[in-house]
Amino acid sequence: MNTNRFLASLFAAMVTFGLLSAPALANKQVFFSVSGSVTAPPTGGEITVDGHTYHIQNGSSAEAQEADVQVGDSVELKLSGPPDSDSTEVVAIHATHGR
Repeated sequence: MNTNRFLASLFAAMVTFGLLSAPALANKQVFFSVSGSVTAPPTGGEITVDGHTYHIQNGSSAEAQEADVQVGDSVELKLSGPPDSDSTEVVAIHATHGR
């Protein structure tokens, strides 16, 4: 009979800890990223990487970093959503200057 109590208690603990960890996992921000070379000068809140143009989010750190990026720089863009979505915006730029 002790084995049944132990298993029931173990099951209850596993369920409790599983439910308590769900909110912590749900609060993680997920970013998509794209990396490549800047192929056109960043202008008007947009940056072009490997021929694909991405919109830069207003008020983001990417907006402040836009001025430091030049054609030929290798960059990694952090995106607010999937790269192929029209509503996705660049929220951060990490540049390695090509010159």
